[in-house]
Amino acid sequence: RLGLSNVRFVGYVPYAQLHEYFWASDIFVHLAKFEPWGISAQDALVANLKIVTSDRVGSGVVHLKGELSAFLVTGDDPVRAACVMRRALITPEIAFSAAWESASTLFTAEGLAKAWNDLLRRGACPHRY
Repeated sequence: RLGLSNVRFVGYVPYAQLHEYFWASDIFVHLAKFEPWGISAQDALVANLKIVTSDRVGSGVVHLKGELSAFLVTGDDPVRAACVMRRALITPEIAFSAAWESASTLFTAEGLAKAWNDLLRRGACPHRY
């Protein structure tokens, strides 16, 4: 009815089992009504999946920048979500490379330590200890 085939909505999957679904998937969809970060969406990017998230999933908003923001949807519009899922399926994988790079480098322990170090060196911290 919405033009999608071979789609499975599996519902909640325990975090320890997500990798099994990542390897069997072409895209990861996370349409939460509220998810301050959403590590599963970031992990899907690290696994080189295309993602579609609601605009209430923090990691989706952070990593889907520029043209990729087209893959952010409101959580209350299933027809639009289906259209965006279909678009993600036909979008060349290379289009998601910036999001993959962001998730794989910026938000690792090493990447965050470097970012904090750079901020502190520039004097970005107003507090003196």
